[in-house]
Amino acid sequence: MSFEQALTELETRGVAVIPNAFDPEQIEGLVHNATEYVAHIERTIKAGSGPDFPPFYMWWRPGLACNLTALDPTTRALAINEFSRTTLCRAVMTGAVQAIIRSSIGADVGSALVRIRAIIPSIGNGDGRLALHMEKTAVQFPGVHVIWTPLVPPGIVTNYDAPGLRFRIGSEFFIPKMRTGDLAIFNGSIEHGTFVPDAARHWRVGCDIRIFPWTETNHLPPEAIAMGQRPERLVWP
Repeated sequence: MSFEQALTELETRGVAVIPNAFDPEQIEGLVHNATEYVAHIERTIKAGSGPDFPPFYMWWRPGLACNLTALDPTTRALAINEFSRTTLCRAVMTGAVQAIIRSSIGADVGSALVRIRAIIPSIGNGDGRLALHMEKTAVQFPGVHVIWTPLVPPGIVTNYDAPGLRFRIGSEFFIPKMRTGDLAIFNGSIEHGTFVPDAARHWRVGCDIRIFPWTETNHLPPEAIAMGQRPERLVWP
């Protein structure tokens, strides 16, 4: 998909899915860590003992979620929450993606609540899935958009082998099949949530990158602020 096509879809439908947006080899370490993350969650939940993570993960049990920076190879050892320093930021923020962001949001961009979420069908109830919702309802930054990308092993396709995302656009659902290296960009007014195909047996990990015109005002939910989450000015790679 060209830059022009993606920008048109974002402006007219509120969501654009870009296949092969970046090289998955750039985030091999992150995908490896995400795989270990899922294995630990699955093992400990089935054993009835956890899981337990260090505080900088900012673990959230309902969404099986933690900070991206707790898993990304360049930030996890430092226990810092700076999206701009992650391998995922460098991979995702290609020239084409930067052009879309600059056109739809602006050149001075903030990010916040950049989180990893797992969905693990094998654990049954509490598997991490979320109902349809709008991002702007809780994350109330004016102009908020989300970049979402799956972090799954090679050969796994979300909304086919594994859970994925679905979007409600008018009276229709848009249920894209995505691989690692693909990404979706959507605005905060689009209803979206988890979709789990009947045949899905594999887990899915994805990352939500919430971006908006830069502001120092913290429009995150009170519980996120209490955990220490704050907006961060994006440093372009």
